[in-house]
Amino acid sequence: MENLDINQLENLIGDKIFRRETIDNSKLNRIIEKVETTNREVLIKYGIDEDLLKEINIYEKVLNKSKAHPVPKLIVSGNFDGINILGLEWIEGIHPDFTKKNHIEKVFIALGKWAAEWSNQIKSDQLYASINNFGDLTNLLEKNKRNLTPILGDSLMDLLTSCIEQSEEIINNIEKMPKTLNPGDISLHNFIIDNNEKIIFIDFESCTVNPMITLVEHLGEDYGSLPNTKNNVHFALKSYLNSWNKYSAMHIEWDDFIRCQLCARVNYKIGYFNYWIKRILENKNIEETLEWVRQGQKQLELILKSPDFRK
Repeated sequence: MENLDINQLENLIGDKIFRRETIDNSKLNRIIEKVETTNREVLIKYGIDEDLLKEINIYEKVLNKSKAHPVPKLIVSGNFDGINILGLEWIEGIHPDFTKKNHIEKVFIALGKWAAEWSNQIKSDQLYASINNFGDLTNLLEKNKRNLTPILGDSLMDLLTSCIEQSEEIINNIEKMPKTLNPGDISLHNFIIDNNEKIIFIDFESCTVNPMITLVEHLGEDYGSLPNTKNNVHFALKSYLNSWNKYSAMHIEWDDFIRCQLCARVNYKIGYFNYWIKRILENKNIEETLEWVRQGQKQLELILKSPDFRK
């Protein structure tokens, strides 16, 4: 993918560009630039990848119709000469540091408010995406049990079978939660703390409508881009729920919330097991994949043994 000619960009933005800087060209079919014009700074994304097209659709059909939410303003969007283009106001600020309590609190209070307010606005069938990962797992195990058992071992096969047996209850617990607009990723890279200390949500390539609990289904995973210590995870979840209850008419009790969050984590982990099993069946980096599987098994066992899950 080559950078667009400066004249093309100026025509799209409707202003003269004095400076441009490539922010990211790591993806084969997309480029992200920062450009400075006479009156403003603009973030430009352009390319032919499907994820960018999804984000453009989210902006045009959802985000741009609701001015009150903390997202970058839309400047230009569409398809020009076969190239998908999204131009947004440039947000000056920093990504949060999830080792800092004040950053965790800011982000997850903002996330709870986002979830509560969008829950009142979004139609449940609009952008809804299925959350159930157990169907794929059932098919994979049924069709490949003979090949998978020697590789995964009896204990993991039994664990996954046990999850499938509980899947109806797990999915029901997730889906009983109110639906809202899920930004798609709550890693530190998808928030900016601007110069006014306001949380701005960015990147909506994976945005869907899902139960509000799925916004925090990742919490508890050992990711450096999330709060990942026990205390910080608990603090983030409390901040999120307290903010939801402040801005939503649908009050959720902590005990119910935390059990549903653990159900969401199980379903999330099953999605990874589906991915890992497919890699094994395709004979892709089996040794590396089995290391991920072993770590995932330990984490899944801990969730299932949690007193909050077993209530």
